Amino acid sequence: MDMAFQRDQYSVALTLVDSESAVKFAESQDRDGFPNKRRLSIARTLLTKGESRIRVPHREAGVWPIDAEDVIW
Repeated sequence: MDMAFQRDQYSVALTLVDSESAVKFAESQDRDGFPNKRRLSIARTLLTKGESRIRVPHREAGVWPIDAEDVIW
C-alpha cells in the first residue's frame, strides 16, 4: 500500500480524535515551506458536520458505509 495514502488516513483519523494534534502532524510533514496534501484532508474533515462526519473514515479508506436505508429486506 502507498505510504502517502496511509499517512493521509492517519491524518483523517487523528483529526477526528484530536484536531490540534492533527494540525501539528500536518505541519511536521511540510517540506521546505511547501504545504502538503494532508492539510487538505484535515481541513475537509474539520469542515464536515453532522451525520456526514461519521462517514469520513470510511470514505478515506475507500469503504462504503452501509446504512439501514441501503439494505432492502
